[in-house]
Amino acid sequence: MRSLCAGGPALVAVILSAAMSPRRAAAQSSETAAAHLTFEVASIRPSDPAALNSFMRMDPSGGFRAENMTVKSLIYFAYGHKLFEVAGGPDWIGTARYDIAAKSEESLNEDPHLSHSERQGFNDRQKYRLRSLLEDRFHLQFHMRTKDMPVYVLVVDKNGLKLPLAKESDGPMNQLMIGPGQFTAHGISLSQFANHLPNFVDRDVIDKTGVTGLYDIKLECTSERRSDDFRRS
Repeated sequence: MRSLCAGGPALVAVILSAAMSPRRAAAQSSETAAAHLTFEVASIRPSDPAALNSFMRMDPSGGFRAENMTVKSLIYFAYGHKLFEVAGGPDWIGTARYDIAAKSEESLNEDPHLSHSERQGFNDRQKYRLRSLLEDRFHLQFHMRTKDMPVYVLVVDKNGLKLPLAKESDGPMNQLMIGPGQFTAHGISLSQFANHLPNFVDRDVIDKTGVTGLYDIKLECTSERRSDDFRRS
């Protein structure tokens, strides 16, 4: 695969406020609560300062786990905004790290005949639950604005695509592991991969490969331009 430079408008999330202590907010009205998907149970605690690796994982049983993640990274995961698209807010949203363990009532039937769109729908609903958790525990508030920014375009190299197709026997699809300058994924699409790349190249990446299917991808980044939120020393 290779990338080409281009440019265009992008939506930027501007953080208006956030609270560092992840305390549970006052009970919402039943009408407001019904408008948002939420986890049945969730715990948030500060990460071990000695931890080096970071990851987020959704499992078919309805569980969500995040370890050693900043609020900025959680915003990126839950809302689909790249790290460089999140502006404003207190400095700690990009430095203080947390561990999260949460469980929803909904689970995914591990029927091998489930379509990719059905699995993706489940993952999207879990992300909505994570949004509710961030808004509840960290009192997150933000608004959107449009800003012109350069982008990369992801295309297939002239020699063809050489990524291995993911196998169900190797574990649940849509699994990510992120470490210092490293990105490892099992069972993600190239469109999903393009959504993660901006955190290593500091600009948006548009998938123009036209390739479908789920792949195993391992990326090692040595460039000093990779995002500070994914650099851990």
